[in-house]
Amino acid sequence: MSKEWFLNYGELAGKSHLSRKIPCQDRALCRQGNGVTVAVLSDGCGSSPISQYGSQVTTECLCKLFIEEFDAIHSAQILTSRKMIVDAIVLSLYGFIRSNGEIFSAYKAENIEKYNEFTQKRSEEEFFLDALNATALFAAEKEGEYIIGQIGDGVIGGVVRNRLKIIMEEKKEGEINGTFYPANIYTLALKNPDWYGCAQFQLKKPKNTDVSAFILTSDGVDSFFDLRVPFQKKYTTGVDKLFRCTVEASSFEESKAILDEQFLPALVNGSRAMDDCSVAVIVRKDYFIGQDGYAVTMYERPKEAAEQSPAEQSPAEQSPVDAKTTVSEGRTPECAQNVWYGEFGEEYLGLEQRIRERIGEEAEGVLEKLGKTEGEAAHKMEVMRMYASVLDAIATFGCFDFDPTIHDERIFGEIYDMDAGISCKPADTAEGKYSIYRE
Repeated sequence: MSKEWFLNYGELAGKSHLSRKIPCQDRALCRQGNGVTVAVLSDGCGSSPISQYGSQVTTECLCKLFIEEFDAIHSAQILTSRKMIVDAIVLSLYGFIRSNGEIFSAYKAENIEKYNEFTQKRSEEEFFLDALNATALFAAEKEGEYIIGQIGDGVIGGVVRNRLKIIMEEKKEGEINGTFYPANIYTLALKNPDWYGCAQFQLKKPKNTDVSAFILTSDGVDSFFDLRVPFQKKYTTGVDKLFRCTVEASSFEESKAILDEQFLPALVNGSRAMDDCSVAVIVRKDYFIGQDGYAVTMYERPKEAAEQSPAEQSPAEQSPVDAKTTVSEGRTPECAQNVWYGEFGEEYLGLEQRIRERIGEEAEGVLEKLGKTEGEAAHKMEVMRMYASVLDAIATFGCFDFDPTIHDERIFGEIYDMDAGISCKPADTAEGKYSIYRE
């Protein structure tokens, strides 16, 4: 099987930035060296007018880091890997600050009130570091091993065993626009190193899997996602077209020109957020997406939507639909109020479909046991969500890394009891953690 990777990357300013005369704050970059292929994408913080420097430093730093230190990062315990990555980014940002005094002197002069307020509690360098806040998305491969991670918003997708699926995206908590950056983690970790293991930094080193393409996109890119079915999200065939142009072009220059001149302008024009758009792609020539290979990610039904009266719902929502209609048929099933999951009907059916796709006929017995577990509907939904996440992780990465400090052991205990095919052993990534497999 060919392991040759083709690269493509680019960014373009969004309409909102053009109207405010702000430069593009996204950066995308792909590099190869030492047997490593890496794609990196960084989105500068929109509230800072100089965060484009932060995204530039972040992409260059991570490409260099993975090419030079892939083996060390991959073989280290997970907390050590996280620390290596965050520290490298922040130290590169500090280096940029110290080498570019004129940029930061001008920034200070333009924001003197903010500077005076900030530096009463923290250092000048931290003030400038805050001005460089940028996200970090990355996917690196070497000899069939991977390092995939995300700090901040955006989406990482990939072709995993002939299925194009979302591998990672930010899980928003609190303010809808609130985003964590590497510098936030670094600052907090100075006081408590456990912050390197925070949920806002997703990091995977998958085993026993085969990924033949990666695509990294900033949050301004929404035209690559089909959102026509409510509460579902999947990629469009436009991603496959980008992959094809990347591997079939006569040169990197030709494929990048197509991305820059055709794909990116179309993405910017189609962006509902009117934000900058950036894309980084690494793809093998032998990649293949099957006919049913556009995997769906299910989202919780918003509470306000669930509370709508029939008169407020659209005609499509009022139409009777069989409660057993599956999400793969492209219809949103009607909530079945006569079963235990009641208000969770739509979400339950989506989770049930994911479970059935993952384990086939065995799902019938597992779901029957789930129905007999103790607890209210809300608790059973938590069990369903966790179990679906476990199966998704196993399908993508070969295992699910269970951390008792993050996950609910009681919920996992119920999953373990009801599914005889689930087994676990101490993880080789960190003490006190377990890797969950399906036999």
